[in-house]
Amino acid sequence: MRILLVSPLPPPIGGMASWTKSFINHADDYNYVLNVVNTSLVGARSKNINNKTSIKDEFRRTNIVIRKIKKSIKNGIDIAHINSSGTKFGVVRDALIVFICKTKNIPVVIEFHSNVEYQIGNSFLPKLFLGFILKRANKVLVLNGFSKDFLSRINKQTSIDVLPNFIDDKRLNKKIVRKECDKALFVGHIKKEKGIFEIIECANKRKDIDFELFGKVDESIDLSNLPSNINLHGEVEQAKIIETMDMADFLFFPSYSEGFSMVVLESMARGLPVITTNVGANMDMLENLGGIVVDSPKTELLIRAIDTIMPFETRKKMSEWLFSKVANNYVSSVVLNQLNNAYLEVLGCESDDDAK
Repeated sequence: MRILLVSPLPPPIGGMASWTKSFINHADDYNYVLNVVNTSLVGARSKNINNKTSIKDEFRRTNIVIRKIKKSIKNGIDIAHINSSGTKFGVVRDALIVFICKTKNIPVVIEFHSNVEYQIGNSFLPKLFLGFILKRANKVLVLNGFSKDFLSRINKQTSIDVLPNFIDDKRLNKKIVRKECDKALFVGHIKKEKGIFEIIECANKRKDIDFELFGKVDESIDLSNLPSNINLHGEVEQAKIIETMDMADFLFFPSYSEGFSMVVLESMARGLPVITTNVGANMDMLENLGGIVVDSPKTELLIRAIDTIMPFETRKKMSEWLFSKVANNYVSSVVLNQLNNAYLEVLGCESDDDAK
């Protein structure tokens, strides 16, 4: 199968770029011939994501992507897979890509790697472009039910499927649950939208717990008066994150918005219980059985969740459930088989499941 994959590549690592890298690594398993068009940021934001979006850079980025897509199409393509961030400017570029592919009679699968409603909100023009995409794509995939509901309201006729992110089967390795519970872990961009101020408030109230924070600190965050039980480790290699997950007692992740959180998935694959917010796919992933999902990142709710998760037997039971949930639902062998069947459906071929 010849696939035009329109998706960002590292650097930086994380999000869609990590998905792209993992997908490329598994392409031979399905006899895919990939033609990858890199949609990574250009200009100032490629050096610092916090820099203001430049319309000039976005037009340059789009021009580069379109030229590469047209070149790839000339080489022969069976299907196009467009990975979308679902941002306001991004959906304009995505609509143009869909238009080009459809004029060449190339079937299109578009996958939204975000909580789309959070990205788009009530903006009229982006919704208009989303409607264009939904009407013409052969298959629409999202990471969570919130995005599915939002897109369904824009176009009720479009069939939208939820397809989760995945983790390599070999990454499954359950940690030993400690009897003590005094180490919380956060991994991500340390900024307001990831709940850093709520983490600080909880650290002030729970001096019996050390909060280990890994990730780049946003320039807007004042570090001068942090509680002594918050430890900042900066950006580190993935191996160090895994090592810390195995020493931590729970992941503490009060984010304001997610699509399908890879740090939550990584924690689940180690059997590390999670305290997080009901955004993106978090509830679908955890079901309040592998951790505590709070309705909002209010400090009192987070403190109550910490109290609930403290007992050893509670965390041990959660750990067992998490490991089983990932093995049955979120490993590459399961999710990529579902994606392959989606490709075969779009191409009018018999799926692997049908063949069985």
